[in-house]
Amino acid sequence: MLEDALEDALEDTLEDALEDALEDTLEDALEDALEDTLEDALEDALEDALEDALEDALEDTLEDALEDALEDALEDALEDMLEDALEDTLEDTLEDALEDALEDALEDALEDALEDALEDTLEDALEDALEDALEDALEDMLEDAHALEDTLEDALEDALEDTLEDALEDALEDALEDTLEDALEDALEDALEDALEDALEDTLEDALEDALEDALEDALEDALEDTLEDALEDALEDILECLLFLIFTHHERIVV
Repeated sequence: MLEDALEDALEDTLEDALEDALEDTLEDALEDALEDTLEDALEDALEDALEDALEDALEDTLEDALEDALEDALEDALEDMLEDALEDTLEDTLEDALEDALEDALEDALEDALEDALEDTLEDALEDALEDALEDALEDMLEDAHALEDTLEDALEDALEDTLEDALEDALEDALEDTLEDALEDALEDALEDALEDALEDTLEDALEDALEDALEDALEDALEDTLEDALEDALEDILECLLFLIFTHHERIVV
């Protein structure tokens, strides 16, 4: 299409172009054409190509993005440059000067510059960005997990202490009111003290450690396999379920 347009335009305006071109020298025509068109065309082509290539590269794979960007950039750049060159330089340049100087120079320059710049820059930038992002995300996730573990342990200990104290007070009051004072006081004090000491020492610590370790291990494994958002949501849900189960279980034991 471009060659046909050039041939038609040159055939229609050849007489006027030759008369004007003979008045000027070939060097002036080439210098004016290249100075006026190459700088603007290269800047526009590089800006458009880099913007399109970066957007396509982030949405698609690098290979598809580079191929699409190079094809679109070359087609758009050549069409824009040839149209501008025909309008600005048909009066001052000859057919061979336009075709050889503009088409060959621009095609070679754009292909080499875009291929080298886009391939090297985009691949390195994306690889570095992904590596840094993953490392930072994993470090932050591990720090948050440790902090959450400490916070949950403290919260659970406080909640269990308060719950056990309230339960013991209520149980002792009800038992002393409904049963004989001396027998129930001795029996309940001994039984509850032994049961609570054994249960708290043997069960709560092991249960908390096992539950938190299992939940954190599962959460970290899920976080590494899934996305970071899904992993954090799953981890919080698992830990809260374990905590609620432990609190409910120990509350039932204490009430019984």
